[in-house]
Amino acid sequence: MPGSPHADAAQAWARRYFGGVFLGDELVRCGHAVLAVDAIGWGSRSRPGLAAELDHPDVAALIAPHPLLRFGSPEDSLFPFDAVQAAARQLAPAWRAAPQLFEFAATPGGHRFDLAAQQRAWGWLQDPDARRQASLRL
Repeated sequence: MPGSPHADAAQAWARRYFGGVFLGDELVRCGHAVLAVDAIGWGSRSRPGLAAELDHPDVAALIAPHPLLRFGSPEDSLFPFDAVQAAARQLAPAWRAAPQLFEFAATPGGHRFDLAAQQRAWGWLQDPDARRQASLRL
């Protein structure tokens, strides 16, 4: 509801980290599925249940060989870049048969998905020709 404290906080969050764009809404409008998980502690086993047995990279690898584009920033204070890179290395073998379907992109600016990163992601999502051809060979 516009003008509510929750809506105002959401808008402020979107402006601060996403250039004012509500990414989930945009992705759904373009026909993509969106799953946002609580990713605090990416690569750690600090919670009970499935997370005690599997790290986020283990769960993310379950979508292979479908395309996966991941971003990480050396300046990110929430996700240490060495852990993000380790997660990318852990994920990569799941796409061994089609490495062009897996991409890891380092971005500047810390924990944000700014308009430049969004443009890169949109281009990657909207130009699937090379990835589609690779998928046909799997």
